[in-house]
Amino acid sequence: KLRREQFSVMVDTFVELLPIFDVRTLRRRGIRQNTSHNRRDQVLLYLSQGANRFEPQCWQRHFEAGENIPSDWSHIIKALYKVRCNLFHGLKAAHSEMDSVIVHSAYLVLSYFLSEARYFEM
Repeated sequence: KLRREQFSVMVDTFVELLPIFDVRTLRRRGIRQNTSHNRRDQVLLYLSQGANRFEPQCWQRHFEAGENIPSDWSHIIKALYKVRCNLFHGLKAAHSEMDSVIVHSAYLVLSYFLSEARYFEM
């Protein structure tokens, strides 16, 4: 039970960082990260500047409806993959604190899931 609770906390922490924007698109459009903002303010700034490529794609619909993003695999896996793409294509910045937080949170969720999957019902 403790494993499941730990995993739940990790997932909830990652979900609070959603959506994960396509960094290539942000750069092409000249949309820059403002490090003085918290994550939610940064997301709203990106959206106000026309950023529209992010995962999960349904994030904005949930947000506008006043709903929390579900903490389920179908919502999380797409965001994890977007973190992976941003990281492996060299678009996450090592000097950016928010990028480090996002990558670390994604790593914890994925690595914990993979190492502890035998304890969860599939």
